[in-house]
Amino acid sequence: MSEIKQIKPLLLCDYQEDGRVSMERYASRILSGLVDRSGFQSASAFLPVFPVWLQYLPISQIMKLRMARFIIYPYQVRKLQADIFHIVDHGYTHLLPSLEPEKTVVTVHDLIPLLAHKKLIKGLDFFWPPFLVRFSLSFLRRVARIIAVSENTRNDLVRYLGCDPAKIQVDYNGLDKQLCSYSLLQREECRRSFNFPGGKNHYVLVSGVQAYKNHETSLKVISRLRELCKKPVFVVRFGASSSKWNSLIREHGLEDCQITIGPLAQKRVVDMYNSVDCLLFPSWYEGFGWPPLEAMACGIPVVTSNVASLPEVVGSAGIMNSPDDVEGLAQSVYKVLTNTDLRDTLVEKGLNRAKSFTWEKTADKIAEIYQSINSSQSLRSGNCS
Repeated sequence: MSEIKQIKPLLLCDYQEDGRVSMERYASRILSGLVDRSGFQSASAFLPVFPVWLQYLPISQIMKLRMARFIIYPYQVRKLQADIFHIVDHGYTHLLPSLEPEKTVVTVHDLIPLLAHKKLIKGLDFFWPPFLVRFSLSFLRRVARIIAVSENTRNDLVRYLGCDPAKIQVDYNGLDKQLCSYSLLQREECRRSFNFPGGKNHYVLVSGVQAYKNHETSLKVISRLRELCKKPVFVVRFGASSSKWNSLIREHGLEDCQITIGPLAQKRVVDMYNSVDCLLFPSWYEGFGWPPLEAMACGIPVVTSNVASLPEVVGSAGIMNSPDDVEGLAQSVYKVLTNTDLRDTLVEKGLNRAKSFTWEKTADKIAEIYQSINSSQSLRSGNCS
């Protein structure tokens, strides 16, 4: 029996100082999935080190990060060795000149800055052209493969950057195994742990902090639900508070019915989802859209928007409306809260839908891409000999 040839991929990660938790999670889950596979036990990750001396420069933290990303990081990777280089965050594609393009893969999660500057994402205003984003993404055409986290992102790459469709492969993100549905007793315990008010109430979760999450529409929906529902309705906010959010709460007179939950450890995120009755997610844009899938994996019905990647991710397991249709969204949430049969159906569909998004599948597809690139490199080497 012939020995399986080892391929040594190297994941190029973000600076931790960038604070992009989702990118850290993506890299971590991929690496764990790869090292469990025959032929990929040598997979590793490179985490760039933020220079100590940079902290002492009399410039803003943003400028320090830009220096680190665009000047120092390319220098740090020049001598790295690997069979495959995988830039896990498209915002670091400018590393390509320091690597071997024919052996490099880039994962693209979204094109939000570019689309926002073109005024294609409601709620976001980019007054200045995103020069550095454009500079980094300009190297995409030279990489061996591009991984898009959704068909929507793939289409954006082709339409707005002119990328070769043959180079792009869609590979959906996975879900963490800790995400699960609790019993009714466990749900009550979670609500008490978050200091939810007692009594028979409805709890509607609103997730995210970015402007394109469409919080104004969410709060208009909550206001309408307070008119429709016999039970009190509370909006549960997951994410750091902001002056904009607080202003909208006052504007809609919702000071007495908001519950704010800040950043949480993963275990508590599962508790948080299991504490609510519904996720309201009328986002104007998503490159992938984790919150609806996470909620469904926890047995929570989802009412979301019908734009960008959300239809392909949520499928028929959630209720979708136009992100600006306040009355339609309100009626959808109302039905979820009051129609037991509909709720049970959505819970079942959601649990089944969420099962199809696993990090094992994500890593399987990436392993295939690596093998394809490595085989092409071997053929070229053979032809040259």
